[in-house]
Amino acid sequence: MRTSTNAIKAKLDEILADYMSADQQIEAGMHNDPNFFDSDRYHDLTNKKAMLLHAHHKLTDALVAIEQYM
Repeated sequence: MRTSTNAIKAKLDEILADYMSADQQIEAGMHNDPNFFDSDRYHDLTNKKAMLLHAHHKLTDALVAIEQYM
């Protein structure tokens, strides 16, 4: 079980890093380009953040369930 939970925790860290990177890219784009807000890149990054947040929640739920019942 330890290997499974460690793998999930590593994936959660990876997802969080990707989420923060997308957030920083949005912030930089908003700061540097007045047309960024409604650009395809902005929408791609916000969609990516939503997908990553969903994945993070699902993996967190799985980790809690594993740790609770083991």
